[in-house]
Amino acid sequence: MRAVTSPPSDAELAARQAALQAEAGELLAAPDLAALLAEIGPPLLAGSFVSGLMCWHEVDVMVLVGPRLLSHRYSPAWPSFPSHAPRPRHAGEPCPGAVHEGEETMKRFILTGAPGAGKTSILRALAADGYAVVAEAATDVVAARLALEEAEHWADPLFIDRIAALQRQRRQAPVRPGVTVQVHDRSAVCTLALARYLGHPVPPVLEQEVAWATGDGSFDRRVFFVRLLGFIEATAVRRISYAESQAFGQIHEDAYRRLGFDLVDVPPGTVAERAAAVGAHIRSWA
Repeated sequence: MRAVTSPPSDAELAARQAALQAEAGELLAAPDLAALLAEIGPPLLAGSFVSGLMCWHEVDVMVLVGPRLLSHRYSPAWPSFPSHAPRPRHAGEPCPGAVHEGEETMKRFILTGAPGAGKTSILRALAADGYAVVAEAATDVVAARLALEEAEHWADPLFIDRIAALQRQRRQAPVRPGVTVQVHDRSAVCTLALARYLGHPVPPVLEQEVAWATGDGSFDRRVFFVRLLGFIEATAVRRISYAESQAFGQIHEDAYRRLGFDLVDVPPGTVAERAAAVGAHIRSWA
């Protein structure tokens, strides 16, 4: 007869997860691996390492291949990893990012809006002015799926999971020394709006990210909402009409308001005018 063993406790599972994640971090931090991947294309971590649910020796790494990806405006940097194992987590607790020097006082602002409103141009201008910008996840996920010739990527049951997991990865990425302000290109609240727009269920990883985004010490409650310019330009990733963009933008607006955020309008104008207005607000709040 087979011996019946009791299931491991939550503490034992959490300790095993911490040990596996620390071991995976050492592997991913190997310089030769990072260099090899960089020669092929931008790498993205995925799966259980990102979600903090590792239970065996496996790490999922997506490498984005193709001319569109190699020249993509958001080529994600290969992250660095702590040399120590993270503390064990309680069952159901979201995996927190490593705390870096100054992170306790980090001010995080969200810039969002309807697709095609000019958000990316504003963020480029802010980055040129020295602000630390955290790139949007959804655009990169869509670009990756298009590179795999998945025309209907939005129908993938894991579409929302992929976006939320990449948002978590970028949110938890190490912060450059001296950085006290970050401007995030969208947040998990935008992904929640996307899930509602597409009729997808809200996966656990997104629930956890929304909970973090709405908690204390996360984002500033004042969110910059970029208004449409009266037209939108189609791109390989953005395939949406002006009317659809307006409807999508309203869903975003409603999602933020329901969760208690205050929207700060960024009205139509030149890129320089809009970036200057956002920068002035940040300087007065930070």
